[in-house]
Amino acid sequence: MTDPHLGTRIVVADRSAEVCHALARLLGAAPDLQVVCTVQTEDELLAALPEAAPDVVLLDYQLPRRSATRLASSLRARVPDVAILVLLLHPGDVVDIEVDQRTAWILKDTDAEELRAHVRALAPVAT
Repeated sequence: MTDPHLGTRIVVADRSAEVCHALARLLGAAPDLQVVCTVQTEDELLAALPEAAPDVVLLDYQLPRRSATRLASSLRARVPDVAILVLLLHPGDVVDIEVDQRTAWILKDTDAEELRAHVRALAPVAT
């Protein structure tokens, strides 16, 4: 759950190291958002979950080895309250993603403020 003093904890998972670092810079520029980890593979993501303890995972739709939909199920099994923001290259990629209060999608070329707004909207609120 988000600690209002530390901000929303975010893991960025994208097959491109450049995209990971760019997203980390964009998100980290906001004082209420904290990128705790960037990863490039499914195995790295699953291994990072216990220590990273993310509130939100930004998940590349085309991360190698498994579809974002199947990987989202694995993430939820390990961290039930995690929110997942799936990163798409094309709007048509969204076919098999179920959008709900804890899962959404966004295009990779979305501007920084809209990206931050989506992350904030998905993040659990501390009570």
